[in-house]
Amino acid sequence: MFLDQSSAGANLGLLVVETVAILSLIAAAAWLFVRFVAPRLRGVRGKQPRMRLLERLPLEPRRSLYIVEVDGAPHLFGVADGSVRLLKELGPGERPTADEEPAQ
Repeated sequence: MFLDQSSAGANLGLLVVETVAILSLIAAAAWLFVRFVAPRLRGVRGKQPRMRLLERLPLEPRRSLYIVEVDGAPHLFGVADGSVRLLKELGPGERPTADEEPAQ
């Protein structure tokens, strides 16, 4: 009626190995889903993004300048204390110079 110690230890070891194997299979399946299936469900692959961050210049801890390309045209944005403001629409390839004042 009673199991001896060696068979109980072997059963416990087999249970641990099976549990690790099953968890590994679940983790691999989740990784494959996130890597290959989820982007196709969102339709991201094959499309060019309409916006792209070109540069960021931190001025202070909570203030920065960003050059963002929107539909192929670069724009200069100022971000301060949670507000975002378009400072200037730049021409293709144009970069603001240090002596330029932003449009008010």
